Amino acid sequence: MSTKIRPAAVAGTFYPADRSELESLLGSCFETDSVPKSRGKIFALVSPHAGIIYSGKVAGEGYRLLKNMNINNVIILAPSHYEYFEGGTVYDGSAYSTPLGDITINSELSSELVAATEQLNYSSVGHGREHSLEVQLPFLQTVLNNDFEIVPIVIGDIDMAKASDIASALSDSVNSLDSDVLIIASTDLSHFHKQDEANLLDKRTAGFIENLSISELYTACKSGECEACGVNPLLIVMEAAKLQGALDVEILKYATSGDVVGDYSSVVGYLSAVITGR
Repeated sequence: MSTKIRPAAVAGTFYPADRSELESLLGSCFETDSVPKSRGKIFALVSPHAGIIYSGKVAGEGYRLLKNMNINNVIILAPSHYEYFEGGTVYDGSAYSTPLGDITINSELSSELVAATEQLNYSSVGHGREHSLEVQLPFLQTVLNNDFEIVPIVIGDIDMAKASDIASALSDSVNSLDSDVLIIASTDLSHFHKQDEANLLDKRTAGFIENLSISELYTACKSGECEACGVNPLLIVMEAAKLQGALDVEILKYATSGDVVGDYSSVVGYLSAVITGR
């Protein structure tokens, strides 16, 4: 790993580049009258990755659960939208940057994961322009007060066997640490359907997530029965959580871009969920 820092590539497009404007927008994403209920141990979150003005309130429902938690490490798995490659890439630098500051990459945990599976490699491939990982970071910086390290992983083309291999490596590495680790799957759901059709597709996807039905989700997305642009990270995170003893999934919030802008003719679906256990 080098000392290079991955810059904030989508600041100014997916979220404000100005720190005060970003903090104000993030604050609005956590505005809610509901009180988080008591849950078991949080293993993972499922979080959307559109522009924060679109999916931020959905993402905020998951991230607000982390407030006042002692989480030292966060492993983020996100899909590649711009580059094709097989397997996954762990960023080969020392930090990721946002307008809220730099986030150190946990080199020890990263090295352990890369050594544990042939499906992960150190590389900047997939990270350069990718928004799906970056948009998770300002939320984490807000709720964890910048007191954490990350392992940023962009996932390319994989099958179920490769997803299982990565999930096993994740679970083993997390279990080997003394400190608490959170895993995040970054995904949006259906894209560019009318609202009613999107709701139907996304309800199916949510059902597979809620039941931790991993192979069924894989098959359904392959056949077009449901859609999730981050299905590969999602498969990995669901299986890794199950291997750690996860028992329950709660869908925290669902919405579409149409619910934000009022145009329901062609929408994108967003969902946040928490995976928990004892």
